[in-house]
Amino acid sequence: MSFCYNPIWKLLIDRRLKKTDLKRLCGFNAGIIASMSKNEPIPMEKLHVLLTKLDCRIEECVEFVNDHDMYPMYSKANAYCTTGVDELELD
Repeated sequence: MSFCYNPIWKLLIDRRLKKTDLKRLCGFNAGIIASMSKNEPIPMEKLHVLLTKLDCRIEECVEFVNDHDMYPMYSKANAYCTTGVDELELD
């Protein structure tokens, strides 16, 4: 399971803000913005600051997605199988 920050980037575009504006407004360092850009988790305290400063709901900043939605190569249909296995049985 992973987080995706695409909603925050759309919100910034709608509000005509840039990542540097977000960094300055929230007091984030470059590492937090970089983590968000790579869809990596950030501390809850930082997320709280983000939501407070932008006056928005969590759904407007972050979405929770299954890894197989973001990375199809990890889906059950592409599960690892050994040589000689003719059919992969899915749950």
